[in-house]
Amino acid sequence: MSLPILDLRMYLDDEGTRGIPGTGDVHTRFHSFEMRQRLIDANGTAANQVMWVAAPDPRSNQNAVASGLALDLMDQWLENLRADGSGEDYAKKVLRAKPAALQDGCWDPDTGQRIDEPATFAKSGRCNTLFPYFANPRIVAGAPIQENVVTCKLKPVALADYRVGFTGDQAARLRRLFPDGVCDYSKPGFSQVRFHGPWQSFGPARLASGE
Repeated sequence: MSLPILDLRMYLDDEGTRGIPGTGDVHTRFHSFEMRQRLIDANGTAANQVMWVAAPDPRSNQNAVASGLALDLMDQWLENLRADGSGEDYAKKVLRAKPAALQDGCWDPDTGQRIDEPATFAKSGRCNTLFPYFANPRIVAGAPIQENVVTCKLKPVALADYRVGFTGDQAARLRRLFPDGVCDYSKPGFSQVRFHGPWQSFGPARLASGE
């Protein structure tokens, strides 16, 4: 939760825009924001995470430029942290050791210019315009960006909850498809409890003889 994190994402979300080769694969950019919100929930901040995004475009060699800079700055971050011999809380030392050059941002595919701006789940901003993100069906259906609801609680189908209109046949089909209701993401999932830290337990286990 408090380790130095540099999330460097080569943008592969769509099928290719502005000459950027794309594959539309499953390494969708919104997962970076999912991780950020989980850090905020756990720590109250995500300042130990830096998010970068660049185009895997051989024309500008952005992949190599971004990767090289990421290695250099992460090395500097870790060396700064290693040199901090104070007895302060580790999370505070991580933030103090972070190089000033490690700011959220992206690289413009046309100019190669690095753009420093906060990474947000809002649709605004130059980086979100250059590298739009696309949520998955669960997020579109109202699931929290953290994707921490495994089994949702249900509520009756209410047509007013949707931003589109339904014909009578469509409304009837929706209710037939979900006779027990649809996910109510305003409530915690079944057995969902407050986060108490990572890797608390893998569940009941039995040691082999002699171990």
